[in-house]
Amino acid sequence: MVKNNRITIITGNIDSGKTSWCNARFVSSELPVFKEGRVDGILSPKVLSDGIRIGYDVKRISTGERVPLARVKNVLPGDWKEAYFYGALSFSEPAFAVVKSWFSAFPGSIDTVVMDEIGPLEIGGAGFGKVLEFVLKEKNKFKKIYIVIRKVLVESVCLKFNIENYEEIKIEKG
Repeated sequence: MVKNNRITIITGNIDSGKTSWCNARFVSSELPVFKEGRVDGILSPKVLSDGIRIGYDVKRISTGERVPLARVKNVLPGDWKEAYFYGALSFSEPAFAVVKSWFSAFPGSIDTVVMDEIGPLEIGGAGFGKVLEFVLKEKNKFKKIYIVIRKVLVESVCLKFNIENYEEIKIEKG
């Protein structure tokens, strides 16, 4: 890992608190960049039912808008349109379209972007992969990029998206 001020990878194991860290830093934050409206992106909070994870939503940082991203097969709504199936989760086709529209509509003031989470779908050429490629290419617009990646996938994601220089923040459950 070579340090670079543009890309920061937030990493840790499953359920280590990566999304919670991002939420505390970028949603509940008093950071000047947040107050000035220069941060946007997505978080992928868990969706629980009776304390059991049934999936994930995708949440836009600047507006708080949430859409269903993934659900376990036995709790899919009747109108669910599946884009991908991975592990126990079905991923929503409309969620990926919404996220793409959010990123393409970012105002010019956005210079810090958060992407939670990049993983197996993106390594395989699906999911948020095209959105991440867009963000990485926009060097003049997006000055700081935070990417959430599971610890075991960091090398694969970096190879797939040609990320050579980055800083790393390791999140470990306390």
